[in-house]
Amino acid sequence: MAYVVTLSRQFGSEGFEIAHLTAEKLGIEYLDKKIIERIADETGIEQEHIDSHDKHGEKFWQRNKMLFNLNSYDLNQQIFQKQKEIIREHAAEHSCLILGRSADAILADYPHVLNVYVYAPLNFRVSNVQRFYNLSQDDALAAIKRVDGQRNDYRKFFGHNVDRRQLMLDSSRFGVDGCVKMICTAVDVLFQAYQP
Repeated sequence: MAYVVTLSRQFGSEGFEIAHLTAEKLGIEYLDKKIIERIADETGIEQEHIDSHDKHGEKFWQRNKMLFNLNSYDLNQQIFQKQKEIIREHAAEHSCLILGRSADAILADYPHVLNVYVYAPLNFRVSNVQRFYNLSQDDALAAIKRVDGQRNDYRKFFGHNVDRRQLMLDSSRFGVDGCVKMICTAVDVLFQAYQP
């Protein structure tokens, strides 16, 4: 039986590391950049534009600008539809872990999905972002607010307002390894698909 783990996260909560390690531990395909590469191959759209669209969402001023720029709006819709097609195709055929990209909403009608959300207190995230990106505390805080806001805007822009989280993990309490173990345990309970 194919199953899917979707993982969304707050910026600076170590969700990226948790996603990679979980996919490795479960022995399933990890999808993130591969989706962008495939969209580029199949549509001819440059990867930089797809990555910007997919990761940063649509800010308020961009959405209003799109009302007067149908080409830009159509391109964003084309990227999203192709992404949706790829995610659903993989979910139907292969067990995989998908990081972000509103995969929980795209697979809302798919029966074998575990939706995970990784979060952490702001001070923990600020410290992580400072260390990883070599930023000051103020710059790290600004980056967190910007990225979290962009991710929320992205979900809202494409109508993904329903909270489908099934497993919420505070990475500051459980650490990366603890979060990975809990996700793997949940996969075993739901799908009998993980043997430690």
